[in-house]
Amino acid sequence: MSSSAPRPDQLANEKRHFIIRSCLGRGGFGEVYRASMTNSNGLETDVAVKVLHTDLDTDTQSVQRLRDEGKMLGALVHPAIVRVYDLVILEGRVGLVTEYVEGQDLADCIKATDPMGPRAVAAVIGRIADALRAAWETPAPHTGEPLHLIHRDIKPQNIRIGKQGDVKLLDFGVARSSGLARETHTNTGHMVGSYLYMAPECLLENEFGRESDVFALGVTMYECLARRRLFKDLSLRELYVMVLQEEEYRDHLDARLGEIDAPPQVLSLLRRMLARTPMDRPSAAEVSSLCDDLADNLDGPNLRRWCKQHEWPSPNLVEGLLDGRTITEATMATTMRADFAREVPRPSRRFRLDWGVVFGTVGTLALAVGVVVGILGVLVAGLAMYNQTSAPVATAIVLPPEPAPLATLDIGELVQAPRSVRGQATAAVAPPPERGQPIVPAARTTITFTTKPSKVDVRLFGGGKVYGNFMKVPPGSYSVQANWQGDGFDTVPGTIQVDGGTTHIECNTFKRTCARK
Repeated sequence: MSSSAPRPDQLANEKRHFIIRSCLGRGGFGEVYRASMTNSNGLETDVAVKVLHTDLDTDTQSVQRLRDEGKMLGALVHPAIVRVYDLVILEGRVGLVTEYVEGQDLADCIKATDPMGPRAVAAVIGRIADALRAAWETPAPHTGEPLHLIHRDIKPQNIRIGKQGDVKLLDFGVARSSGLARETHTNTGHMVGSYLYMAPECLLENEFGRESDVFALGVTMYECLARRRLFKDLSLRELYVMVLQEEEYRDHLDARLGEIDAPPQVLSLLRRMLARTPMDRPSAAEVSSLCDDLADNLDGPNLRRWCKQHEWPSPNLVEGLLDGRTITEATMATTMRADFAREVPRPSRRFRLDWGVVFGTVGTLALAVGVVVGILGVLVAGLAMYNQTSAPVATAIVLPPEPAPLATLDIGELVQAPRSVRGQATAAVAPPPERGQPIVPAARTTITFTTKPSKVDVRLFGGGKVYGNFMKVPPGSYSVQANWQGDGFDTVPGTIQVDGGTTHIECNTFKRTCARK
């Protein structure tokens, strides 16, 4: 008797349709949309789709990071962790499809005119703490060993509160797990996450552990109760200096906790979660248990009742490129989805000789040689005629460097014409040197970068081009792009003017600024 389960090739031919309802937000990675997903059987589901910019190259960090997030969410099943459905291709863009929770981020709930009381806050923190416990203890697919997953970016913006009282932990894009291999890797010296929620060991040593997530959850709990940030108005450098000194950190914590009107047992839990030393903090499981006890004994409405009474505002929508579209997923989605833990097969790199390409290349090289020889012949003939009809003049001729082999010859380096600088009109062809003046090759532009206090990858962008080779940057106005956290390049505010000669640019990794020096 044959099985009724569909074959893999049948699943590959099933395409889902997405009706894009609205754009919920936009960031450097792409956009998040609310959409209706309809499968081949006509079943419709309300979903959220995190769509990257138009880039299908699976080697880019943005795509790899989204795949990493899909792997981790696919391995976790918990009521307080957002559920993932699939990876898809929509209009040439890679997207992660997850459940949509109608409601608000915790950050917006904190700003509301009817903020949560301690009882509801304890319920939210307890559920997220239990999600962190599950992320650490859940067995990994295939191995059965604990995932030991650390979120590394716990903050109110990554916690979703649903209208029915649901609590969901979002955005596992920078999470780390010893049980699942990541495709993206953070470069040495790069910090991940939001520094205002980072534990002291993360700031001082760039060391993240499960205790670091508990600390960030404590900062979030403080923000819910105080309705202000624990480290408000502190720059990264100032925060670094403060946590470096134990006494100064303790004084800051005492002052901030003294501003909260909360029961002693709540303040006691907060103080433990915000301990400067990781070993002095409670585990996520202990936080969850203590929060459950607090939620049972504190006064005020519980979380579900608060959600029913809360006036939920209309979503703050932004304009998106896919708004109102009905899109059928592309067939490429079948190669990127289904098994998040499986590596995408890469094209074979075995060398294959294509004789058509060989003969075509030889013909092109021969034509280039003929053109160069012809130009040199015209120049020599013209010089001879000039010398015959002019009075003899002492002329110093400085010859250019010996040309490179034809296979690597850059034709743009044979004829140097001045580039136009913004706001200045220039001739299309450089005027010839006056008689008696030496002929000197055009000077190159040299860019030097310094990044302090840690090293980051930088590049220049201008005129629709990205320059990683700073020896070939023409004069003009450029934006600096820096890969601050190892997860993609961000454009630094402001522009840099590049002139002829040497231009030195210095970037500050604390302030995330770059300026010409």
